[in-house]
Amino acid sequence: MNKKSIFLYHGSNIPVKYPKILNTKTKHDFGRAFYTTTNYEQACSWAKHKVRISGYVGKPVVSVFSFDISSLSKLRILKFDSPTKIWLEYIMNNRLNPRYEGISKYDLVIGPLIDGYLSWDTLKMYSNNLITFEEAIDRLHPENLDDQWAFKSQISLSCLQYRRTL
Repeated sequence: MNKKSIFLYHGSNIPVKYPKILNTKTKHDFGRAFYTTTNYEQACSWAKHKVRISGYVGKPVVSVFSFDISSLSKLRILKFDSPTKIWLEYIMNNRLNPRYEGISKYDLVIGPLIDGYLSWDTLKMYSNNLITFEEAIDRLHPENLDDQWAFKSQISLSCLQYRRTL
């Protein structure tokens, strides 16, 4: 792989050679998308979680993709470099509002993860103004986790090249 490409990892209970945006009922941080990360260990954690929530169907696997950085210039991108109020509002809208209209504006959304443990309660408390932004961030622990890349369109998915499954 050349220096203009990076590896992205997708954790699941099945190998994924051809990524798709599935119409699931699950609400994710950045909405309906195909999710990857630059951190292999994070993808392993996602894979184990996927096996648990699927009723222990399959086994934890990580699919590896390369992404040509020059592809970024042809995509509509929303990038959060750090946990900000705008980032938290975007996640809250995607998680708590199934009809959130922001999901189709971007091809790719990149940003920090939140710790899934207690995240629903924290987002609800923040949305009801029961806790401050600072308290929400303290509870969500984004500093403990890495990034997530949410591929939200066919054009963005076409920028991924399957490499192997680990």
